[in-house]
Amino acid sequence: MPAQGRASRSQGSAAGSRAKARGRSGARREDSGRARSGARQADSGKARSGARQAAGRRDPRVDAYIARAAPFAQPILVHLRESFERASDGLVEQLKWGHPSYCRHGIVCGFAAFKAHVSWGFWLHRQLTDPQGLLRPEGNEGMGGARVTSIADLPPQRAINAWMKEALALDLARAEAARERRRSGKAADGGAARRRRAARPVVVPPELARALAQRAHAAARKTFAALAPSQQRDYADWIAEARRDETRARRLATTLEWLAEGKPRHWKYMPAKSARR
Repeated sequence: MPAQGRASRSQGSAAGSRAKARGRSGARREDSGRARSGARQADSGKARSGARQAAGRRDPRVDAYIARAAPFAQPILVHLRESFERASDGLVEQLKWGHPSYCRHGIVCGFAAFKAHVSWGFWLHRQLTDPQGLLRPEGNEGMGGARVTSIADLPPQRAINAWMKEALALDLARAEAARERRRSGKAADGGAARRRRAARPVVVPPELARALAQRAHAAARKTFAALAPSQQRDYADWIAEARRDETRARRLATTLEWLAEGKPRHWKYMPAKSARR
């Protein structure tokens, strides 16, 4: 009997251990299930949030464009619009040349409705990975993308996502290259322009020189002498460019008046403190 009691207690202990193990395993599965459910809910919430954000950036002119399209084209245009929004939530919807376009730094993609088909595609489609030639159909020299007449003719969303990722990278590279060219061009042109301006002498019109030599215009003469060469040229060129005698006389009188008040030629466009020297 003692042996049977020990065996019974051993069996009970083993059963209890198995029950505890099952309990722990069930708890882990429950926690894992809750985690997966929470992740799905979070992803769903992000997707809904992204859709709301995209809807907030939609251009009402595109709504009108879709409403004016042929009945067969409207569901295609709506599908393309949503596909582009799902592929990237940072695009700006605009009308370019009368057709919906989606831009970041430049035009990335877009679509257009015609009487019998819809054309769509990416602006830099020739540089995208497209082994099947879906973005470069024969005879299509536009934005790219085959002419479609139904949603079934469009590629799957995963293909559009992949092309969108490439297109955005190309768009960024193109924008950075353009900024660098402008920066380099401005540095080179700006330096040359400054040297040309500095080297160009101030040619004072004879009537201005005679007026400034008079005692009555001593204040104007003092201001003119204190101006930078570029500001002296502003007055001199303004008078010299007048074609009619009465215009030259009127500009000369205005020049003497403003100089007597200590004002440069473009004082109206300067801050209040620096308009009067």
